[in-house]
Amino acid sequence: MVVVPRIGVKLEGVAEHVNALNRAIRDQGIATQAGLIKAGLFVQRESQKQVPVDKGNLKGSAYTDYRESPGKKIVEIGYGAVYAVRQHEEVTWSHKVGKAKFLEDPIKENTKTILEIIKNG
Repeated sequence: MVVVPRIGVKLEGVAEHVNALNRAIRDQGIATQAGLIKAGLFVQRESQKQVPVDKGNLKGSAYTDYRESPGKKIVEIGYGAVYAVRQHEEVTWSHKVGKAKFLEDPIKENTKTILEIIKNG
């Protein structure tokens, strides 16, 4: 499972949680296309519950994509809005709705559930 923002900027803290998930997926041999897509959509939904909302553009730019490359099955979860990474990383900003780390926290908080979804495909 790979989680990256569409605009190619690295999110602080996400890699640690994604790497742990990738190790568990590899160790358990559970990476099926169906399982990865379902898990990606689960993370997207959980993230959209935490994303800051003003007019809804950021929340609406959420996406989950699946692709394969030699020896890898990849699910990418992210936000296409230009300001998504800044919103994600600015922990000092306050929002009426939502918060920073809206993609990282759902991964961190739901690791066991994500692995179960992948396993059950």
